[in-house]
Amino acid sequence: MEKWCNFFTKVASSTNDIKAIEKEIGLGQLEEVIEMVKDEQKLVEIYFTAKGWEMVADEQKRADSMVAAMADSIYFSSPPAAAAAAGAPPK
Repeated sequence: MEKWCNFFTKVASSTNDIKAIEKEIGLGQLEEVIEMVKDEQKLVEIYFTAKGWEMVADEQKRADSMVAAMADSIYFSSPPAAAAAAGAPPK
């Protein structure tokens, strides 16, 4: 979000030509971009209040645990028969 807003500020500070700013940003009219930024600010506040990074970490641990539990029954690239046909050693 910070990089995004810094980019907008840099572009908007470089010229007074609204069409040039809109073209450089590439997200529509400035009014629309301003509304997007306001929405993003609300989202950051919600994420911060809810400590969203903790939820992501908890879900990652849960997902990793599920994958580990199913390791012998799921294949993310190719099943053993296809791997053997490709010359890979069997599991």
